[in-house]
Amino acid sequence: MKPFVFLGGTVGESSWRQSVTLLLIQAGVPAERIFDPVVSEWTDQSQALEDEAKRQADYLLFYLCDVSGYSLVEATMGLYDRMVSTVVVFDLAGLEGHALKSLVKCEHDLRARFPTGLIFSTAGEAVAAIAGVRVKTSTGGLS
Repeated sequence: MKPFVFLGGTVGESSWRQSVTLLLIQAGVPAERIFDPVVSEWTDQSQALEDEAKRQADYLLFYLCDVSGYSLVEATMGLYDRMVSTVVVFDLAGLEGHALKSLVKCEHDLRARFPTGLIFSTAGEAVAAIAGVRVKTSTGGLS
């Protein structure tokens, strides 16, 4: 069966979920096997659905492209609790100042703490690890 992937990480103005979802589908993961927890209002009910999806997911994918306190906590807990199935992407493109310094330090420290962890710098690398295939990047190359 194809993997069930939970999409965690940066929310707000970022459009990473759409591009990562497309990469996962192109790599053979059916859309119905991808859980996007973003809702218009984060209620107790939606939080419970999110927690259940995390428990059932084959992979927890945390995409960090801005300083997001809760996403960093979730990614770190995932690496401690489920290192072989937690995937973390540090997308630092466009960041500057304190946000950039903070995420560079977080990435460095997590890589040092979890040297065999699934920690990547691009979505393509993360999707390849999840799907076990090489995927096309936005520039047309393979990752």
